[in-house]
Amino acid sequence: MKIFDNNRIFLFTLFVFLLSWTFVTSDYIDNPLIRKTFGTLIIASIALLLAVGVTKTVKKIIKLIRK
Repeated sequence: MKIFDNNRIFLFTLFVFLLSWTFVTSDYIDNPLIRKTFGTLIIASIALLLAVGVTKTVKKIIKLIRK
């Protein structure tokens, strides 16, 4: 389980990719509620990934400036 703790961002990125791939390649989903739910999940996941990436980058920059 330690490997999952160390690679949470990678696993979340993989989840977002697979969710997006499912959404793009699924022509069989005719229910608009399900399509909206998939779309909302994808947008929220990508926004979260961007926020985490920006936060980590800013923290690294601040750490480099303090040295």
